[in-house]
Amino acid sequence: MQKLQNIIYKLKKEYDDIFYIEIEGEDFIFRPLTRFEYEELLVKRELREDILSEVVCDIAILYPEEYDFNNPHIAGAPESLCNQIVYYSAFDDPDYIDQILAEKKEELNNNVFTMMENVIAVAFPNINVNDIKDMNAYEVIDYYARASWIVRNMYANIKIPQQIPGEDGQQPPQAQAAQAQQTMNAQNMEQSNNLHQQAMNKRTMGDNLDGSFM
Repeated sequence: MQKLQNIIYKLKKEYDDIFYIEIEGEDFIFRPLTRFEYEELLVKRELREDILSEVVCDIAILYPEEYDFNNPHIAGAPESLCNQIVYYSAFDDPDYIDQILAEKKEELNNNVFTMMENVIAVAFPNINVNDIKDMNAYEVIDYYARASWIVRNMYANIKIPQQIPGEDGQQPPQAQAAQAQQTMNAQNMEQSNNLHQQAMNKRTMGDNLDGSFM
């Protein structure tokens, strides 16, 4: 079991999502199909059912490596594994898709580090989210502090979470000044538009009067 846990740990560093299943005492670890793989194999369905199961397993099974699905140790294993792979690839079942979506939304709203990752991704678009996951907590917090400053002071139209621990929810003076300036600019623009509209109305009335005397 420890060996299997070590394998799972290593695979999780390489793949975002992996799944484990045991069939008659034999362990299998697989990844979900990509959308391209799913559409090429399952939507177009140009392969026979038995061949399709073997191809799907060859693509998605990560452990054991180099398993011969054409001649499996367990009869029916490729078909059973293929069904599981297709299901957990999450392109087929609307209810399962809704379940995953709800879980992800909950994580986005409640996981502090996920919220930090999103802010970092906005401020530093060259940093991949997976790269952030490889950082320790101190590095993530440092990047978040920098990203928060950048977003609040340079991207005033982007809102960032106000409930991140360690922050009092108040905007820094620079951001407050920038927001006040934006409000003033908007008010000036509205006044200018009103004056322009009044002038156009007067001109239209004048044109109509001139026309009535022709």
